[in-house]
Amino acid sequence: MPTHINAFTLSLVQGHAEPSSAFLAVFDGGRTFIDTTFYAIVDLAGRPDDAGAAKVQAVLQKSIGGASKVSLTGAMERAVAEAHREAWKRGPEAQNSAVLCVALRASELYVSCRGRMTVLTLKNDGIHRPEFAMGVDEAWMERVDLVPGETLVLGNPTLAESISKEAEVPILDAEPDEAARRVYYLAKDYPQVSALFFRARHVLDPAEQ
Repeated sequence: MPTHINAFTLSLVQGHAEPSSAFLAVFDGGRTFIDTTFYAIVDLAGRPDDAGAAKVQAVLQKSIGGASKVSLTGAMERAVAEAHREAWKRGPEAQNSAVLCVALRASELYVSCRGRMTVLTLKNDGIHRPEFAMGVDEAWMERVDLVPGETLVLGNPTLAESISKEAEVPILDAEPDEAARRVYYLAKDYPQVSALFFRARHVLDPAEQ
């Protein structure tokens, strides 16, 4: 039975919620990466610097859009590295900045990041907090495989601060839109929070519905 990935986004800036912002962008792969949707999070050390984040997003999206004769993962790693260098230009505080890019192609999820981000997965054997999410200036690239019923949540470091251990299971076990609603109520008092929610489910044959 085919698997489908449901996706939902949440950007909170000064308590105002939107599906996207300068800190969280959603864009397509253009002519190079057809049928691929990209999600990008920029975190400037938790500061609500819209103009700075927009510049970093522009560098990342330009790099992805201009990629040719390169693999999807190679294009993502290069784009994240270029965007991260742009983020570091924002001043001394920006040395704790991070950039994350996710590519969703059918039921395939690829994640590339440089810097510290929040990564939580709900697998059949419980909640996982991958170690590759912990480095302040480390780069990592992973393919994340989800089976129906499993969830991947990604976000800036403030997302982890806003979610208590008791709240993790109700959030990760919910459908993406409901998970985002729960995060909103927990994180609305923080200056800036970005979150991506991905949940795998079976695709039913029309004859079975």
